[in-house]
Amino acid sequence: NRAEHIWLEMFCVCFEHVFIILKNPLFEEGEPPFLQRNQKWHNLFMQKIEQVYKIIGSFMSGAMFLSFFSLFQKNMLGLPYSLRASGFVVPVLFGGISGLAIYLGNARLHASRERMRDFINNVDLIVQIVDPKGRFLFVNKAWQKTLGYSKKEALRLNLFDLVHPDHLEGCKTLFDALFKKEKKSADTETLLLSKSGEPIYLKGSTNLQIQGGKGISTRSIFRNMAKEKDAEYLRKLTKNIFENTTEGVIATDKKGKVQFFNIAFTEITGYKEDVIGKNINEVFPSLTSNRELATQMPIELAQKGSWQGELWSRNKAGEAYFLRININAIYDSYGKLSHHAGIIADITKEKEKEKTLYQLAMHDNLTKLPNKEMFYEHVELTIKEAKEKRQTFALLFLDLDNFKEINDQYGHLAGDKFLRALSQRLRNTTRENDVIARFGGDEFVALLRDIKTPENAKKIAKNIASSVSTPFNIEGKPAHASASIGISLYPHNGSINSLLKAADEAMYNAKEAGKNRIRISLRTETQPIPADELPQSLRHP
Repeated sequence: NRAEHIWLEMFCVCFEHVFIILKNPLFEEGEPPFLQRNQKWHNLFMQKIEQVYKIIGSFMSGAMFLSFFSLFQKNMLGLPYSLRASGFVVPVLFGGISGLAIYLGNARLHASRERMRDFINNVDLIVQIVDPKGRFLFVNKAWQKTLGYSKKEALRLNLFDLVHPDHLEGCKTLFDALFKKEKKSADTETLLLSKSGEPIYLKGSTNLQIQGGKGISTRSIFRNMAKEKDAEYLRKLTKNIFENTTEGVIATDKKGKVQFFNIAFTEITGYKEDVIGKNINEVFPSLTSNRELATQMPIELAQKGSWQGELWSRNKAGEAYFLRININAIYDSYGKLSHHAGIIADITKEKEKEKTLYQLAMHDNLTKLPNKEMFYEHVELTIKEAKEKRQTFALLFLDLDNFKEINDQYGHLAGDKFLRALSQRLRNTTRENDVIARFGGDEFVALLRDIKTPENAKKIAKNIASSVSTPFNIEGKPAHASASIGISLYPHNGSINSLLKAADEAMYNAKEAGKNRIRISLRTETQPIPADELPQSLRHP
């Protein structure tokens, strides 16, 4: 009838207007100038206007729908109806409220879905949904970024084409078990190939989505294990380095209690698990017994954050060993001291080797007496000490008078034995703090420290001359020798070179005087020792 046509036309017109408003909720005369100038307020205003129009549209849609349905129902039931406004109050109110309720419910559901979609897309975890045939139904942004495929490319791919061949059989077995409902979920580790062919190690869980009692897809959440794998590899590598290095590694807390050590540390020190909790000073007693070290080390650690040095200590068995130690301070993320790490090496053999090399370099191979280089070092130190303490010392230059005859008569091997025996006599004749050196051939030099007076030097020189004149036993036969000795004194002759030169000149003067003599150099003069002061064996008839 005519009334129904009128209401239907009104409903269509209103619905059309609501649709136009929702589609383009702008004023016909344009936006206010204030909103055009301020983008922030423009966006906020437009959002509010859009919400208002949606609310109005929802109310009107619900009201019109219920009003139309009321007319249609009365018409179908043959009930009388009226087109007066009072007859539509209830349908309009209940319909509008219902429309608003539906709109608000849908808005909340849509917002919740958007939040969930945004979360899944932006989470660092890899999310994928796969149908029973292995086709991707959904992949998030982390999946796309990790594997290098776009969303469109991913939806055309099959999971089993991406699984590494080594993991393919296991992946298919898990898939079958899930869709056969043998498992509802499973923790899994797999290896997928990225678009560039790079293997991506993933670890996570997979479950089955069931609808109508039938599995329709698998949902998987994975974590990219590349960093963890690298970290695990580095941990294993570090552990292997610590376990296989020849240097001992030890870590203590800031109070010095041992918390970690490696195998090499045990091999060096003899300490095993019993060292855990011990104070480092108990393991290396020298760190505290050496006062200079105990003072210097904490200062350097506090100022520089590291200390290195060498020291004698004792291992667990009480055996002495020489150690090279490097200690570094370790700080936490707040810059506060948390630990100390130390690297130790047993350099006892190295030091012994150095000592041997030093002995070879600084001593005469035949007699084992100090050589010229070492003798110079001793004289330099003695000069320095004599200057500080105002002391006098002497140099004796000794040259054998008849060594050539001994070599010719008994041979060079016998001559070497003679020189060794002579060296031992010279050591026995001089004082403990004196130094005897061999310069080469049959030339020997003696450093007589703190002689007080020239007479002391003369006395020692006489003892040396007497010792040399005592017959030697060479291959069962007596061998006679004598020596010419020159003496120089400090500070009369100043530097090392001056002392040696003066003593050498004094020795040549003794030879020119007939050999088997002693001459002493005072300043630039060479004065002989009176013959009556010489031993009887040194006097010429």
